[in-house]
Amino acid sequence: MDDHIFDQLLQGFKYVPENTSYLEIFNYTDPVHDVIESRPLTPDEFQNFLQRQGAYAAPVIPKDVQLKAGLRIIVQENAKHRDTFTSHYITLPPDVYRSMMMSFGLPLSAIECTSTVGPLFWSSYNHDESDPQLHIIVRKADMRKKGKTRGWELVLSYSFRDKITTAFLKGTPCSNVSESLKLVKDSPSQICHPLLLPMTLAALYLNGSLEQRTLDGRQSLRQVEDALTFSRTPMEDSPYNDLDLNIIGRDLVEINSAMLRSDPEAWMGIIGDAQKALSLFFEHLPECARSPEITKAHHKFSSRLSLYNNRLQGMKGYVRNTQRRLEIQKFALSNLSAQRDGQVNLENNAEQRRLAHLSKQDSSSMKALSLVGVIFLPGTFLASIFSMSFFDFKGGK
Repeated sequence: MDDHIFDQLLQGFKYVPENTSYLEIFNYTDPVHDVIESRPLTPDEFQNFLQRQGAYAAPVIPKDVQLKAGLRIIVQENAKHRDTFTSHYITLPPDVYRSMMMSFGLPLSAIECTSTVGPLFWSSYNHDESDPQLHIIVRKADMRKKGKTRGWELVLSYSFRDKITTAFLKGTPCSNVSESLKLVKDSPSQICHPLLLPMTLAALYLNGSLEQRTLDGRQSLRQVEDALTFSRTPMEDSPYNDLDLNIIGRDLVEINSAMLRSDPEAWMGIIGDAQKALSLFFEHLPECARSPEITKAHHKFSSRLSLYNNRLQGMKGYVRNTQRRLEIQKFALSNLSAQRDGQVNLENNAEQRRLAHLSKQDSSSMKALSLVGVIFLPGTFLASIFSMSFFDFKGGK
């Protein structure tokens, strides 16, 4: 069923090109034969890389040397097209994309996740007796900024039979894909564990970015609180020297948005799903394959996930407290705005009464002038006709 759904969906997808490269790491029982290689991957060499043919063929090694672990990744680490993470878009030609998914044994359901909102971590065991595999999809690509999509995506498969991890990794320049690959190259001994790359991506994303955003939001909130409560000891770096309610209202909206973006509950779910994937891998790993390297990496990853979960738990309470304080400041701002509106209305009413009084005085003055005109203007008019002086100020003889 997965094949039919995959093929049907693939027909309706649009293709946008991105620069592609690859990373290969192979560890052998004799470290002399270990391989770490990363180069651009051209379209004409893509199939050779997938099938390990030509220049990408497996090296010839002595019979007494065994493969301990392998990692093969197709990488698009600086995806720049504006629609690279838009729903129903792929960044490889449809036939090449299908060939990659089939050759690498990647989960075909990944094509159904292009519309996923929020962070996603999914894992599954395929129960194939001939080649049992662990499948993982990790994705955070639901943002658009300045007209361009942003995010990263990892589709991964681990073969318990071949001890090789295959993956497709894509990310925009603002993601941590480049840094993750660098960490993987610096830790070649840990590629035996399929969760190395997902853990690296999560570690870089959760390494203080969410917490720092929360701390910055709390700092801005304190400045708003000082301004609205007319604190006698305001913060030195307060931007509210003049109490401009429009600016404060705008800042409250920005702080609230930052707190919503920093909500740790989604990532707490991701950590829980990663712990399930960790258990799923070790549960199906044969006893004979549980080497000291795998066991050590497994315990380290488990400990790290526990640390992330505890950090996010503390952050959850911090964010909730900040949101409650935000509600208080919104209420205070609303009251202050209402008081100012009431004061302005009183001033307007007083001004209207003063204007009405002045208008009444002007009306009385006009009435007096009109009365004078009614009495004296007719006599003045007659006197002008007969060339007589209407007012005779000379004494009579």
